[in-house]
Amino acid sequence: MFKPYYGKCSNCGNDRLIVVKKGFCKMCNSASKVSNKAIINTLRSTIKVSPRKKNSGQAAIFKEIWDERPHVSQISGDPLGDDMNVFFFSHVLGKGAFPAFKLLKENIWLETPAEHMEWETGDRSHPKFDKKRKEYERLKRMYYERQQPAFKRNNK
Repeated sequence: MFKPYYGKCSNCGNDRLIVVKKGFCKMCNSASKVSNKAIINTLRSTIKVSPRKKNSGQAAIFKEIWDERPHVSQISGDPLGDDMNVFFFSHVLGKGAFPAFKLLKENIWLETPAEHMEWETGDRSHPKFDKKRKEYERLKRMYYERQQPAFKRNNK
């Protein structure tokens, strides 16, 4: 079972997130035409499976987004294929810290599994995430503006 890690890419020699057993970073892995399915299988093997909660509505929102948007990454423009997969959906604002925006479509981006994983666990200061970081700040401001009336009401 392969677990992604940070290290030296065996192809380009740069220190990056290694996403496949061959020791390739995401960039070299994409260049070698390894399919998203290989990365998805790697991610599936590293994620702990817990019992499903009751229907949160996420599946329906993901389906709507998949039907409305082109099947390409909003970060790199890489194609995602025709089969919908939960690993393609990435929340800009985390579901735990910002639960009210969990089902907000503009808070959910389509990305490759490697980009999703890098956003969640890697270095968000990479230039490829500039657009997503701006959206993060915009949504965060909007979140707290919407929460402020409730905050004032509870603290009177």
